[in-house]
Amino acid sequence: MWHVGIDVGGTFTDLFAFDNRSGESRTSKVLTIQHDRAEGVYNALRAADIPAAVIDTLVHGSTTATNALVERSYPPAAMISTEGFRDVIEIGRQRRKDLFDLHQQRPEPIIPRRRRFTVPGRLGADGSEIAPLGEAGIRELARRLKAMEVTSIAICFLNAYSNPAHEKRARDILHEEYPDCFVALSSETVPKLREHGRFMTTVVRAVLLPVMSSYYSRLNQGLLDDGFTGTLLVLKSNGGMMGVELARERPEELVESGPAGGVAYARYLSEHTEFSKIIHTDMGGTTFDASIVEDGHGLITHDYDLEWEMPIIIPMLDIRSVGAGGGSIAWIDAGGSLRVGPQSAGADPGPACYQRGGDAATITDANLVLGRLEPTLGGKLILDGAAAERVVARLGDKINLSALEAAEAIISICCENMAQAIKLVLIDRGRDPRDFVLASFGGAGAMHACVIARAMSIPKIIVPTHAGVASAFGAIAMDLRHDLEAFYYGPVDDADFDQLNSLYDGLETRGR
Repeated sequence: MWHVGIDVGGTFTDLFAFDNRSGESRTSKVLTIQHDRAEGVYNALRAADIPAAVIDTLVHGSTTATNALVERSYPPAAMISTEGFRDVIEIGRQRRKDLFDLHQQRPEPIIPRRRRFTVPGRLGADGSEIAPLGEAGIRELARRLKAMEVTSIAICFLNAYSNPAHEKRARDILHEEYPDCFVALSSETVPKLREHGRFMTTVVRAVLLPVMSSYYSRLNQGLLDDGFTGTLLVLKSNGGMMGVELARERPEELVESGPAGGVAYARYLSEHTEFSKIIHTDMGGTTFDASIVEDGHGLITHDYDLEWEMPIIIPMLDIRSVGAGGGSIAWIDAGGSLRVGPQSAGADPGPACYQRGGDAATITDANLVLGRLEPTLGGKLILDGAAAERVVARLGDKINLSALEAAEAIISICCENMAQAIKLVLIDRGRDPRDFVLASFGGAGAMHACVIARAMSIPKIIVPTHAGVASAFGAIAMDLRHDLEAFYYGPVDDADFDQLNSLYDGLETRGR
């Protein structure tokens, strides 16, 4: 029976499959179907000639959750919080991304202010009730949200990590009045101190619940219709995987689902080579991802920023991404300087050389002009060299460069952008790049690896087998993993060890 890993990216859907009976392996790479990413999964299986009926395990990673958040493409959602805390997710931690930029603008909030509401009720830091919950107000609000056709609701009360009673009662009332809505509680999503991170992570869960539930329902049903009887598993942002039912309930754990597969492949390389310190890089069609693997383990962060001042405070692999994929668009800014990304041509229309209507110069077009790409991509796709040269030359004309000079400039800038992503993850962790080797993944990664390594003083490069489908390969090299957390606050001298043991016992019971 086949074990199949599939990674649905912004531009390509990759597959790696292994038959544990014969030892045969197969790969495929197809364009992602933007309007229905599940269709890309079926296309990848067809391209590899693997019927769904002969698959034992299918492990699936995807950027669907990330794209929904970045593009704000999800059904209307609302947030209910304690009086006086309506704007916590927008006020943030009062940090400035650029200290001296007087014109900087904050990212658009995940839930706009007009759909953020407050209700009476207050709990103390120790979980004691200071003011009773305003149940009548919640009931009235539930009817209002139903009339507004809000699909999902985040309930974020102050100090709910100490006592979830108010949040649970609010959910009960909402379901009595509006049984079809999705509800996310901060006390269940991330029961930890500090309201900004807890509220933000809960809001992320709330807006993704309808998106991922619909996606996995379509994917699962399509596989069943094709005769699939195996197990469907989903890659998690922490470097593990979980069942599809849990993925529907905990979509905030899928934000780095796709890139996590690449980290798993780097971990696999670390275990099977003499290299214990690896910088994992993955250049896809839309983004460039970088992370660190040390002694066979990817580094974990508990404060991942989706965007500036938008933290997700669950355990996640520390992966940094920049808009420097094969489809990243080269453009001229208002000052006449050449820029590359973060805008991407994606899979539709894609780079100009794909012959799908693209009319902007991309990194892929520049590599084709420079003769670094085989014009048929190994028989997978016919590239139009004339179209690539036309768009690159048109861009070069704006800054007095020939087509070849413009193409070289595009590649130089994109390599510098990728080096900066590596620098971010190394500097934050206090690591020296000279102690690492660079593992280059992604269909276009190897073409840029030497330039990046030279810029960062990284002494060695690994370009492994199946580098073009690294995240899909890594998907079938993962284990099940769940991170469970509980919160206890108090002075060490007065710690209640009976309560601590009770919390540990509860976590162990949940884990089993």
